[in-house]
Amino acid sequence: PATVDRLDAGWQFLCLENVGLPSENLGNGSVFVAGYPHALTSEKDGWTTGRFLTAFTQRIPEAPDGALKPICADVDLFFDYGHEAQSLAGESITTPQLQGVSGGSIWELVQPTSTVWSPDQNVRVIGVQSSFRHSDFIRAKNWWAVAKVLESVDEGLAVEVRAKLQQL
Repeated sequence: PATVDRLDAGWQFLCLENVGLPSENLGNGSVFVAGYPHALTSEKDGWTTGRFLTAFTQRIPEAPDGALKPICADVDLFFDYGHEAQSLAGESITTPQLQGVSGGSIWELVQPTSTVWSPDQNVRVIGVQSSFRHSDFIRAKNWWAVAKVLESVDEGLAVEVRAKLQQL
């Protein structure tokens, strides 16, 4: 209970309003990967610390050469992942290896619904990072796959996720 109280006090949690399907506009660069790659972690005095990565990318319309099969066009998403990317702050960054980011979020900027920018209003999670090949691509699964996985954990939540996706 104490941990739940601390989390409720200091964290925001993903809800269905934060979930979306990828737009059809593949080349606008409004997508970013976010997570804590192992390459950006260090240990000091028995403490492990990590830097949070956010790097803009854009969708690749077709599965790249060398992507492991099977590839499901309805579920698999592919994104460019070169040696350099742009951070959310607009700076050019050298991209790290992404080990440790699997399960991390792929976010897409959406049209603002308010004059005040906020994550709740301006970004949606469209995928979950599942693999990568550095200097080439990131692979992710869209939320239809997440709903399928949730069936084995929480059927009610899986139903809610599918219903949300069908509205989009």
